[in-house]
Amino acid sequence: MAKAMPWFKMYSEIKSDRKLRRLSPEERWLWVVLLCIASDSPERGSLLLCPGISYTVEDLADEAMLDLRVVEEAMPNFEVMGMLHIENGVWVLTNFLERQYEKLSDQPQNTRARKQAQRKYQKRESMVQNVTPVSRVCHAPETETEAETDNNYVVGSNNRAREIQKSLQLAGITAPSLLEIQKLQYWLAQGVEMDAVKLAVEKAALAGKHRVDYIDGTIRNWHKAGYKTAGEVRSFLVNRKKEKGVIKNGKGTGPGDLDEFIISC
Repeated sequence: MAKAMPWFKMYSEIKSDRKLRRLSPEERWLWVVLLCIASDSPERGSLLLCPGISYTVEDLADEAMLDLRVVEEAMPNFEVMGMLHIENGVWVLTNFLERQYEKLSDQPQNTRARKQAQRKYQKRESMVQNVTPVSRVCHAPETETEAETDNNYVVGSNNRAREIQKSLQLAGITAPSLLEIQKLQYWLAQGVEMDAVKLAVEKAALAGKHRVDYIDGTIRNWHKAGYKTAGEVRSFLVNRKKEKGVIKNGKGTGPGDLDEFIISC
């Protein structure tokens, strides 16, 4: 036998429902009583006294404290309007279960949360394009957050994406997200060579800046200046340092070498 529920959902629209407005005050009250009975029924939504025994019109009249004639006339009227129907000799309130959300997962707020998560996932999938997640770095617990899940993906089928990922990991960015990898891949599509991307990663590591946005900003500046290869960048740096008297004959005048002053670009 199902546990009786001490409450049920009644919607505010009941006050303006066109069907109910056609009923007399006694019939409206009877409908509220039927909702209460259906909530407490061993089979929610059905008008059952106990398993296998249905309510009679006499029982309903007694429950609602109404004249028997009112109930006898109202029940067929409810049936004609589609408010209830008969199944195996038992009255059933037609839309009762649909509006009660017995399962937590069926509640409106949880339905909305599932839809929002689904849309967010689809948006992320459309953004990564040819950067394909195929496995995880480690077996994370099921309770991990979405950000942790995103950072644990390993880039799959795209060789250039894998190369960027490896470069980032060697530079101390051990778990780059798909979006971060795609951000650097963008520059390859703009004509920047892979060796320049790797040089920007090395520059960030030397500067202690283990952030993809720092690397992205560096490449952006190089691209704006017209430098698309590591050779072009290094030549520019060498020439600039020569002009400043920092290096002579390709060697640094101070304690550092070329890698040291790459940081300053």
